[in-house]
Order: sequence, then structure tokens, then C-alpha cells
Amino acid sequence: MKYKNIPFYRARIFLVALIAYLSTVYGCNSTPERLQVKTQLTSTYELVNQDSQSVAFPKDFNDSYLIVGYIYTHCQSVCPAITANMVRIEETIEQKAPVKFVGISFDPHRDKPRVLREYMRRFDIASDRFSFLTGDTTVINRLLEKVKVHAWKKTPKDTSAEAGSYMYVHTNRIHLIDPEGNVRGSYRGSQVSPNQLKKDLSALRE
Repeated sequence: MKYKNIPFYRARIFLVALIAYLSTVYGCNSTPERLQVKTQLTSTYELVNQDSQSVAFPKDFNDSYLIVGYIYTHCQSVCPAITANMVRIEETIEQKAPVKFVGISFDPHRDKPRVLREYMRRFDIASDRFSFLTGDTTVINRLLEKVKVHAWKKTPKDTSAEAGSYMYVHTNRIHLIDPEGNVRGSYRGSQVSPNQLKKDLSALRE
């Protein structure tokens, strides 16, 4: 009779071992593989916000998780969708959470602080959790290179186009950055679900 129960006990041992393994890998205090460090922002980037205040990025936000989108205000395609999505994400995250939302323009020639301020008004952004940043072209380009966001300036071939007009072909991106300046999540900015950002943020905070 006891021999008939051997498979049963083996199954129990296997099940206990499996549960122990899964608890280690997927336990409450473990970080999902997709949120492992992708890029470390070890440098500080001196920028200015929509109110012309100096901002050391990401150092000045080092007590907060950051949800960062990369845009330019003259964009007629994906940038408005990225910005609108960031607004939706902000609405899903509790106010007391240590989270800030940052829009970084890669068109500092046109996106002066007053232009960024007007851009925020267009999207009815009044939350003090939002900042939009611009700065010196060289600094912006160094930052973009570090976080692997690409933005190519493209001049229209149409000879009737306004003199000096141009557009950017660029990466559609939102990043989730932890308080230590590590990029932990990388998403298609216009498409990622607000609930996905909320879920990933919760995973990191645990």
C-alpha cells in the first residue's frame, strides 16, 4: 500500500519545491525582469523649465520616480499623443505617490520656456507634478544619446515651405526612471496603457 503512495509524495515534494522557487523569483520584493536597469543617468544635465527656472536633471528630482516623455511643441504627429497619454497616466496615479512627470523638448531653438508654458496650457496641464524642460542644444543631445532617444531634424523639400521651417523624425518614447536616475521602463509613448505604467511603478516601489 505504501508503494502506491510514492508518486503522490513525490508530487507533493515537487509542488513544494516549485512554490518555493516561484516565491523567490516572483515574490513581492522581487523586480520583474522587464524593469531591470536599462540605462544609468550618472551625469547631471543643466536645463530650464517652463518658468525659466534652472533644473539639474535628474538630480533635482532624486526623491521621486520620473515618467519622462520626449517631445517638441511644433510636432503635428505623435508628440500631442505622447503628451495626452502622460496626462492620462498622471490621472491614474495617486496624488501622494512620489512621482513627477517631465516633458523634455529636443527643439530648444523654438521651444523656449514661454512656448513650453503655452504648450502646457493647450493640454490643460495645471498639476505641479508636471515640468517641461528645454536647454542648450548640446546638453539636450547628450541626454538624448544617453537614453537612446533619436531625433533627426528634417527640412521640407517643398520650396513653398516657410523659410527656416523644419520638423523632427524621432523616437516615440516614454521612460520610467527611478529616484537613483536609472531608466527602468521604456515604452511607446503614445500607446502605452496608463495602467501598465501604474503597475510597473507599483512593482518598483515595492
